[in-house]
Amino acid sequence: MNQNVHTFTVLQYYHDAVSRERFNVGVALLAPAAAFFDIKLISRYHRISRAFPNLDGAAFLRTLNPIAHELRQLWKTTSGGLGFERVEGVRQLTDRVLVPDDSALQFSEQGVGFADDPEEALSGLFERYVERHWNTPATVGRDDKDVWRLFRGKFEAQEILSHLKKRTVRGQYYAHEFEHTWNNGILNIEEAE
Repeated sequence: MNQNVHTFTVLQYYHDAVSRERFNVGVALLAPAAAFFDIKLISRYHRISRAFPNLDGAAFLRTLNPIAHELRQLWKTTSGGLGFERVEGVRQLTDRVLVPDDSALQFSEQGVGFADDPEEALSGLFERYVERHWNTPATVGRDDKDVWRLFRGKFEAQEILSHLKKRTVRGQYYAHEFEHTWNNGILNIEEAE
């Protein structure tokens, strides 16, 4: 067991600099003793496009690839890539490609870990910080018709359905129509919302 120390950072997309809401879109990992550096990035944009409909997902992915390319090229000029400059932490590389500021793409604080296989560690970190959040299925809510189906069956079983009527309630400045009402001395209304 030959565990190598590695440092890693998460590439994050900030859609709004004020709210600081972010999406993790990649992970970079450096293991100097193993002469290893790489970065893994998202390859699809469906979830981020749903969150930010005005974001061009395809164009967004195209902006990520040059970042990865620049980081890999920079790595080749360092000691791990057989260049002369010694690099100990991944942020020494990433901060030269994406300067820490308030731009939309930023790297997180540097993390540290140990692993026998840096490539496997990168895959694990990518799964942990990026993929597991991107692969969550979209939740599908129920609309009024779906909710009504649940009530309709119960009302039919109790022979209440024939007593339900559509009614309009009027105020001085508005009127609202309700699909399912009944009156037993008091107006009762069944509405999904």
